[in-house]
This record gives sequence, C-alpha cells and structure tokens, in this order.
Amino acid sequence: MLPLFSVLVLVLGLLRLALRCRRRPRLPPGPSGKLLIGNLLDVPTKHEWLRYAEYARTYGTLSLLREVAYPRSAGDIVCLRVLGQTLIILSSENDIKELLATRGAIYSGRMRGAMVQSVGEGVLVLPLGRPFRAIRRIFSSLLGPLAIRRCSDVQAQAVIQCLRRLVDQQQDPVIALKRMIGGAVLQLAYGYEVKSDDDHFVQLAEKSAFAFLSALQPGWVVDTFPALMDLPSWLPFTGFKRKVELWRQDAEQGLRAPWDWVKSRLASGVATPSFAAELMDHKDEDAARMALRDIYGAGMDTTLTASLWLILALALHPDVQIRAQREIDAVTLGERLPTLDDRGSLPYIDAIVKEVMRWHPTVPLAVPHIVTEEDTYHGYRIPKGSIVIANVWSILHDPQKYPDPEMFRPERHLSHDVKVNPNPYTYAFGFGPRQCPGRNLADTTLYLLASSVLATCTVSSAVSSHNEILTPESLEYTSGTISRPAPFHCRMTPRSEQLRALLYDGFSD
Repeated sequence: MLPLFSVLVLVLGLLRLALRCRRRPRLPPGPSGKLLIGNLLDVPTKHEWLRYAEYARTYGTLSLLREVAYPRSAGDIVCLRVLGQTLIILSSENDIKELLATRGAIYSGRMRGAMVQSVGEGVLVLPLGRPFRAIRRIFSSLLGPLAIRRCSDVQAQAVIQCLRRLVDQQQDPVIALKRMIGGAVLQLAYGYEVKSDDDHFVQLAEKSAFAFLSALQPGWVVDTFPALMDLPSWLPFTGFKRKVELWRQDAEQGLRAPWDWVKSRLASGVATPSFAAELMDHKDEDAARMALRDIYGAGMDTTLTASLWLILALALHPDVQIRAQREIDAVTLGERLPTLDDRGSLPYIDAIVKEVMRWHPTVPLAVPHIVTEEDTYHGYRIPKGSIVIANVWSILHDPQKYPDPEMFRPERHLSHDVKVNPNPYTYAFGFGPRQCPGRNLADTTLYLLASSVLATCTVSSAVSSHNEILTPESLEYTSGTISRPAPFHCRMTPRSEQLRALLYDGFSD
C-alpha cells in the first residue's frame, strides 16, 4: 500500500504543478527558439526595425476580443528569448503608449549590464531616481519650450555659416553639418567656438556618445556572464575589455574636459556666457557636468542624422522645394532670412520638418527600456528584467496612420483629420520619463536649417559616393541605433545673387 500511496501523492503533486503552470500567463508569441541559444539566430543584425516589423506581422496574432478593443495597425507584441534574456518588441501605438507611457514607472529602466556600467554614468543609462531627476531638472531649465528661444540666435549663426560652406565650397554635407551642430551646441553649453572641421571638442562629443550607445546595445556576452569582466584582457575572446577601457576614457574626457575648460576661463575672467558658466556654482556639480556632456554628446549624432535626411529629402523632391520657397517668399519678400518668430506663418516648412522625422526616423528603434517589475498585459506575462524595444519605424510607416508611408509628403501634416497623419514627434523623441530632453533644441535646429536653405538656395543633383544618381527608391541607409543615409553629395545653388547676399548680410564668419 505504501508504494501505491507514494505514487498517488506524486501524481497529485504533478497535477497541481501542471495546473499552476497552466494558470500562469504565457510569454508573448514569437519565433521558435533553439536549444540552449533560444532566439539568438533570430535577432537581426541589419535594418533591425524592418525584421521586427515582419515578426510582428507574422507572430503578433490577436484574439477576437482584443481585435475589437485595440484594432490592429502595424503589428503586435513579439517575444524573443536570447541566452536567458527576454526581448519584448512593441510595434503598435496602443501597446507602446500603454506600457512605456502609462506604465512608465516600471517600464523606464535602462540596461545596467556589465558593459555600460564599466563605461560610466549618463542620463541615457541612469535608473529613475534622485540623480536622474536632478539632471532632468537641469535639462528643463536650459532646454524647455520657453528657455529654448534664447538659443535661436546662436543656432541661426551656425546654420548660416554652414550654408556658406555648402554653397561656396560645395563641402561634404556630413562635415558641414557636423560643424554646424557641434558649433551651436558647444557655444551654448560651454561658450566654446568651433574653428575647424576636426575640432577636438566636437570629436570628443562623438566619441562620448558612441561609447554609451555601443555599450548599451543588447548582445554583449559579458552582460549575461558578468564574471567574464574579471578575466585578463590578453586572453582570447576578451576584446570587449579593451573596448571598455577605451570607451570609459572617452566618456570621462567628455565629462571633464569642456567643464574644466570653462572653469579655467572663468578664473581668468575671459569666459563667455554659457550654460556651464550658469551652472558652475550648482549644488550638484556631478549632475551639472553630466547634463552638459549629454546635451552635446547625445544630441550631436541624432541632430546631424536628421539634418542629413532633411537635405537629401529636399534634393530628391524639387516640387517640395518650389512650394516651400513660395511660402517663405510671401513672408520675407526675399529681403531677409526667416526667423523663429516666422514659424507660425510657415506651416509648410513646419510640415517638412515633421515629415523628415517620420519618413526616416533618426532612431528607428527606441533605446531599449527595462521592466523593473513583473507585469501582465492582455494575458501576456512580461518578466521582470525584460528588454522592451519600441519599433518607432513601424508606427511611423503604418499605412493606416500615414497613407503611402514610403512617400515623402509634407502636406500630410497640414491635414486637420486627427485620425490620420498624427504628429510624428509623439513617437520620434522617445516615450514616458525617457523622452528626449533635447527635442526642442533639435526641432529648432531643423526648422532654422530648412527655412534658411529654402529661402536662399535650391538643392539638387543628389548622387551616391559612387557618383550614382539617387532616387527615393534607391536610397540606402545604415543599421544600428541611429540610422543615417549612406554617404551622398548634392549641389547647393543660390536662387539669386540677391538671396545669396542674405547669407552674408549681418552675419560674421
């Protein structure tokens, strides 16, 4: 009898366990994984947002009840399991708003793996808490909607200097725009004047941003097995340690070098007005230094990329230029350059800027968020520690929201129909507590660049680095966190000698 009783207890125990597992919510759907490595081979390495959108269409099936409550648009939730880590890909507006905004308190963590922790701290990777809030308050005071207007004169000066180089020297747009953005941001942040295309502080900004964005990417083996960080760097397969050391130096230099430069200028009595000069006596110096480093570090690459897409879009769409130039001429009469105060009278220029952000979003996949508490959403289990990635490209190319999404059509943003063509800024600058703090600065830069280019010049003859004529259908672009167009050249021609003169009247070199 005893063996029979033991077997009965065992069977009942297994049944109870099975029922408990059955009641436990399942993970969202996704491609079937392989033994040990899970979905490692399913994680895309090129144009990731396109593959994730495909996964959403393939695996993101909806129940009838949810179909009624949340009509399907670009896709649904998809789950991948990689070396024990859960990746949740969000491709629909409703899911992204609910999880990253409404439930942002538990969906706004950042990856704190061994790689990024070894590189250093920054607002991009800080967890929500007192240091994060202190930095965000500094951002708000310097770059809020009202505060940003005091920056426009510096930005306009940088734009005009850039256009002179593009017109007079037919300079590579990457070089000219990088100097424009770096010059404006460094002037505002530190009172520092950029005097060459290979300026040390501009290069430092690029390196600092690259360090954090690279270390933050999913897939580092050392994030799964942190003990590997203790291995000697001379061992095979420990190249990540050499990267960490280099990136840590770049991040630290970006934090200290420009701040110390301002401090020395203040001590000598020769400092010019800047954010750093205002913050030099801030009660939290670490927060002030980090905020300024991240303004010119994180904003450099994203604004440069958006500016490149703007120039390329204009070169490929002469009809857009003609309509925009007519609108500007009606306001300025060809006698002056547009200003920030003219923006309300230039709705088509504003629409061009919005369409650039929609057509080829600078960050097609939002920087990954981390779930800090286990959650359940529409019957799916979202484990604590999951990496959540919002597919921004998928939303901005949803044909139900943006008809003919592959077409560059600024006029779509002039419609008053709230059901279609929503403001792409809602998605392009991040979500919840992690929304980009420099969005007002980037937006103003793009407006001033677009309006000044179109007021004075015509952009044409876009060709690839191989001298092949570019068309909207032949465009190539990079993969990774920030997606910029493949190298290209174009011609910037003054519309008239009178308008060309506007690039020099009242603006110093």
